[in-house]
Amino acid sequence: MSKKPRILIFMMNVGSGHHVPALSVQSAIAAAHPHIETKVVNVATDLGIPSFERRLVASWHFFLEHPFLFWVLYAATRRRFRLVRAFDSLVSRQIERRLIEFLEREKPDLVFCTHCTAANIIGRLKERNECSIPTVELITDAFEAHAMWFAGPSDHYIFYDRDRMHHLLAAGIRQEQIRIMGFPLREGFTRKPIDRRGGREKGHRTKARLSVLLVFGGEGWGRAEQQVQGILDADLDLDLVVICGKNEHLKARLSQLAAERARSRTRLIPHGYVDGIQEYLAAADLTMGKSGTSFTFETLFFNTPFLITHTMANESGCRDFVLQHRVGWYAPRTSDQVAILRRLVNDRAILAEYCANCRKLDVRNGAQEIADFLAGLVKSTPRY
Repeated sequence: MSKKPRILIFMMNVGSGHHVPALSVQSAIAAAHPHIETKVVNVATDLGIPSFERRLVASWHFFLEHPFLFWVLYAATRRRFRLVRAFDSLVSRQIERRLIEFLEREKPDLVFCTHCTAANIIGRLKERNECSIPTVELITDAFEAHAMWFAGPSDHYIFYDRDRMHHLLAAGIRQEQIRIMGFPLREGFTRKPIDRRGGREKGHRTKARLSVLLVFGGEGWGRAEQQVQGILDADLDLDLVVICGKNEHLKARLSQLAAERARSRTRLIPHGYVDGIQEYLAAADLTMGKSGTSFTFETLFFNTPFLITHTMANESGCRDFVLQHRVGWYAPRTSDQVAILRRLVNDRAILAEYCANCRKLDVRNGAQEIADFLAGLVKSTPRY
């Protein structure tokens, strides 16, 4: 009896933007193509090099605290393909041998990557004729394409935005290698939401309070206390639901602040780490937070306008997309955020207009589309 076709899905736990798409696509393959075996692999920890991931996470946290430095580094290396390739080859050298051994043991028919490390290493192995496994790379930045994504060639690249496909072409990727597909969201994001907002999306005025969801990511990083304090000081008639992630200190501080400001017209409702973010998104009239790819698409999936409070260099494409389609605002200063919130509290027609723009985008979960594409590749690939 022949073995099942096998797909290895390589990711890294550096923010949710890499592991969420990996798990989402794996789930979609399991549901629609049960004859295909999949395995999600953490490039660092599953290969016995957890320190590699810890260094990446520490670096990301540093840049979250010092975003200007990241902007400078990103801009200086964005199109420096040879320099970035040399850097990536040096940094990932400790992973290469273990990855080769892992691939020899697992014998996959296809490799799908939501993080560039494994894709780049395999690409360079293929250039040296040391590997022949087909590879598909999901560019999780969605609207941007830093040189790091191309430090080793892949057979196929999945990208979200056709209008910004020139970023890939400029990197030397052939058009036939590029697949424009929806971005993969969490498993629970499968059906379009029922309007539970009292007709506000349809432009009807209501006396219900504005519900604002402020998210600080899975780790709870950012100038959270100052930002929340500034919104509370404005004393607007709204509910401010704050997701603090794994930052228990932040959750405790905001809980104390909520008790101290119990008489304020702005009702503060802090939460720690949550699994079912879709329930909070479905209940919100407006979201606030960093323009990470996953969170941007999750917000727009629920036809919810997005007030972007800050953006990292690799997320600037998400910010520009939101502004271009008038489905949100960009306000890095708390005073500007308060001004926008005040406008929305006083004039719900503005919110209704932006909700309508969200519906026109019709953002969907691309996990199934990607799963079908991968299944088709496996079917047409000679067995190893």
